[in-house]
Amino acid sequence: MSEPGKLLQKVKVWLQEYWNVTDLIAILLFSVGMILRLQDQPFRSDGRVIYCVNIIYWYIRLLDIFGVNKYLGPYVMMIGKMMIDMMYFVIIMLVVLMSFGVARQAILFPNEEPSWKLAKNIFYMPYWMIYGEVFADQIDRKQVYDSHTPKSGI
Repeated sequence: MSEPGKLLQKVKVWLQEYWNVTDLIAILLFSVGMILRLQDQPFRSDGRVIYCVNIIYWYIRLLDIFGVNKYLGPYVMMIGKMMIDMMYFVIIMLVVLMSFGVARQAILFPNEEPSWKLAKNIFYMPYWMIYGEVFADQIDRKQVYDSHTPKSGI
């Protein structure tokens, strides 16, 4: 294969590489974020969000650069393969979490109308319950004790 002679050919060859295209998008995204950060307040926060998304890309790009290092490269490869294997476990956990969350929400709040808050409640509390959180402060103690104590004296 011969070297590209014209500038347009060089740009076409450069754009055929995946990381070159994503670098170009990240640089353009950074430029948009910088322009928004220089504007007045309504747009300044949008620029900050773009900066945050952009830095995520550059950290991932840094992992790709570490891949050629003889010390860090094997670790990056192991982590990449481990993430693929871990996705099967995450999918199984998501199925268990959804089944428990839907059943829990349907039993505790049978007449709740569909909403985004309902979708959040299906995942939020059951997710933290995996780690042992029981949300004890949300249990109504008075109602529990009133239903178990006799109304007449002992």
